[in-house]
Amino acid sequence: MDLSLHQRSPLSCFRAGMKDLLLEGRYSDMKITCKGFTFNVHRAIICHQSRVFEAALSHDFQEAATQTVDLPNDDLETIERVISYLYIQDYEPAGHIVPLDRVSDLEIEDTDLEETQDSPDSTAPDKFPVDPKAAEAYNSFRVYMVAEKYQIKDLQVLAAEKFALWGRAHWKDEGFLNLLPEVLTAVPPHDTHLLEAIADIISDIIHNSNLQEKVIETLEYSGCVSFMVMAKLLRKGMIPNPAPQKSQDTVTVKQIAQTLNRCTKCAHCSNPFYVIMLGHDQNRGAIRCRLCRERQ
Repeated sequence: MDLSLHQRSPLSCFRAGMKDLLLEGRYSDMKITCKGFTFNVHRAIICHQSRVFEAALSHDFQEAATQTVDLPNDDLETIERVISYLYIQDYEPAGHIVPLDRVSDLEIEDTDLEETQDSPDSTAPDKFPVDPKAAEAYNSFRVYMVAEKYQIKDLQVLAAEKFALWGRAHWKDEGFLNLLPEVLTAVPPHDTHLLEAIADIISDIIHNSNLQEKVIETLEYSGCVSFMVMAKLLRKGMIPNPAPQKSQDTVTVKQIAQTLNRCTKCAHCSNPFYVIMLGHDQNRGAIRCRLCRERQ
């Protein structure tokens, strides 16, 4: 049963209003086009959250003159999720808020996939086969990559959270581990939101004997994630922490103290003991008589 206006929270009412603006395109002063589909959007909403879009409409570019940004190299369904987030701070990883009236990403004909692969700026690489069971996680991965491209940091965080939520619920599914090679290959090492989420999951499942070989094979795609996993396992006490070695300085000082304590006169010239330490003796803890220069 629908709640009346007075029963709904202010946030719910606000999101409903923003969703209506997106769906109806009222007061639109900007267009985003992708694969022949046009989104009638609002500069104040889009440009406030993405410096890339702001720059495109603020300089002497064609986009500034037409107030239209065309995204020919991006995936339409991913762009819909990104735009939905910009309006309601959320997106549907398994569906859409804006009706697109077209088939799912995973059902696009091979010719369309070839166009995506040939495009140098594509944010949806298709080097690895996508398991339809992992489509929800794959969609969040695509959103993450597009959010990075258009500098929408908060959306990256949300996409990483949605990816991790799906991964923790489906880590036993073959589709999850099959998806990771593409993710680990595409995400740059400095972009740690998604990599940290993946490392958390792997550190929890790596001791599962049924998955261990596949997990280790997957880690070969990212040295960064391998390091993260090892660090997490060390903190959890799941692998032995090597005992700290005594520093050379500590050992040397102890040796010098023992030598000084037992020396009252030189064992070689029998004169009262006066200490000297030459440069090449310092790392070995050796001391010499100042008169005869013999080591003690």
